[in-house]
Amino acid sequence: MSNKVIIPYNFTVNDEKSIDFVIERYRDVKDVSLTLFHIYREVPEVYSKSDPLMEKMNRAGSFFRQQLHEHEKGLEVIKERLVLSGFNSNNVQCLFSALKDDIATDLIGQIKKDNYDTVVLNHNPGNIINFFTRSVSKRVFQILKSRVSIHIVN
Repeated sequence: MSNKVIIPYNFTVNDEKSIDFVIERYRDVKDVSLTLFHIYREVPEVYSKSDPLMEKMNRAGSFFRQQLHEHEKGLEVIKERLVLSGFNSNNVQCLFSALKDDIATDLIGQIKKDNYDTVVLNHNPGNIINFFTRSVSKRVFQILKSRVSIHIVN
């Protein structure tokens, strides 16, 4: 039986720790499939007919669209790292998805939709905002704890 693992990835140092964990934990596991999952905010198109302010906004939008393109290529680089670490290329995929609701809700929806067995999360223990709000990892854990295996990497 295959083990489907989803790894939310947002190009942070902690995400790199998650990849290191996945390599160590799953490299020798047969029949494992990995999905790198990045959720991004869409950049709206701005109509800028001869309005200097709108032109500036359009240039900023172009910058963010380029950054999205770089992130999409970046996921492929992480995929290649996983393949070079011993994972079968056919068993590693990249999923680049526009934000619909909020990150936790979208992640939970993807896990349920594609029937993942395992999710590898991370969190920043020093982030003061987590003291006041529920972090993504806490929300995912609370909702899915009885449905999937959850690894939280520090």
